[in-house]
Amino acid sequence: NININKKKSTILIYAHSFTDAQLSWGFDGFTNVLDWLNFTIKNLTNRGFQVIVKGHPNFWVVGYLADVIEWDKKIWREIQDKYAKFDDVEFINFPLSNNEILKKLDKSNTIVISHHTNGIVEAAYVGFKCISSASSPWGDIYYSFCETWNSKNTYLDLLRSVESTKFPDESKLKNFVFDKYVDNFSY
Repeated sequence: NININKKKSTILIYAHSFTDAQLSWGFDGFTNVLDWLNFTIKNLTNRGFQVIVKGHPNFWVVGYLADVIEWDKKIWREIQDKYAKFDDVEFINFPLSNNEILKKLDKSNTIVISHHTNGIVEAAYVGFKCISSASSPWGDIYYSFCETWNSKNTYLDLLRSVESTKFPDESKLKNFVFDKYVDNFSY
């Protein structure tokens, strides 16, 4: 169960698979998503926020013998152990759909952060403020519907002023969703 404190501003971070698609959209100052996740959590702790880290679905795969899944699980456990001492960091350590967690959060005081997951598109679409890497499918100027970074310094600036994150640009978001998901090959 997730313990959400409605009186505090919340930062929801989507963790990524640590073994898959590290730089597929280019370089943004981080060589891998493990470095990005550590940097993110470190710069948001002890600032009065409730930080919730949602694990990637790979972390709960059972019966699949791929080494990459086992490495993901091991690294995820190490991340949890590293930040267990912080009272303001909570990990969602069980399978939970994006829709389920977003329904529990208040759009007016929650910011969603991701490197490049489609979960950020879903969060923005239902009205959450979002921050993501410019090295993502929506990172170019035409589609950039949320706050983005392209270097560690730019990202650090966004994290330092996270309270001033803007709501998504609806027209850019709709352009992205239409162009990427609404075509002859989509459901």
